[in-house]
Amino acid sequence: MIFVVTSIQLKSIGHFFQFVRLTSRSVRQLQKDYPHAIFKASGFWKTYYTLSGWKDAAEMKRYATSGAHFEAVKSAAKVAARVQTITFESTNIPSWKEAKEKLTTGKVITYR
Repeated sequence: MIFVVTSIQLKSIGHFFQFVRLTSRSVRQLQKDYPHAIFKASGFWKTYYTLSGWKDAAEMKRYATSGAHFEAVKSAAKVAARVQTITFESTNIPSWKEAKEKLTTGKVITYR
């Protein structure tokens, strides 16, 4: 499977509700269009994590570049100070500890 782990650090707690609106729409898209995909979320205050699992890279890319998820990505600079992500293959669903360890080597995007 292909897994994607993402960390989103909000610019301020004041951006929380806009972040939740964007995220909720993305999750609904994932659940509707890819009911077999794995999705987990975690976080508190200004830092949030997502973990998603896909049968292959093509499916993951279709989701990432369409619909509500694509709109959320385009809006990231409005709500996030920093986004970090990593994509990797694994036969097992990683624990949050494993996912966060892998994330330390992921791509970082910083917004002003």
